[in-house]
Amino acid sequence: MTVERYNLSQQPEAYVSNPAVKALLDEKGADALPAVFIDNALVSSGDYPKTDDLAELLQVDKASGNKESSCCSSGGCC
Repeated sequence: MTVERYNLSQQPEAYVSNPAVKALLDEKGADALPAVFIDNALVSSGDYPKTDDLAELLQVDKASGNKESSCCSSGGCC
């Protein structure tokens, strides 16, 4: 899993060079920040997601950090 975090005050070019972020800022302004994208889809805007919500969005087990799979959810091979 790759995670990228940009600081608007120190990396403004990262915001305007991303078409999805630029469109979001053009539409909603700075109130749209922070914005969280997963697989290029906006999943949260205007507030940081709670840990439980973020773990669910990423399909990971919050306690272990391991990505859930069908075998895990059925009580199988994890």
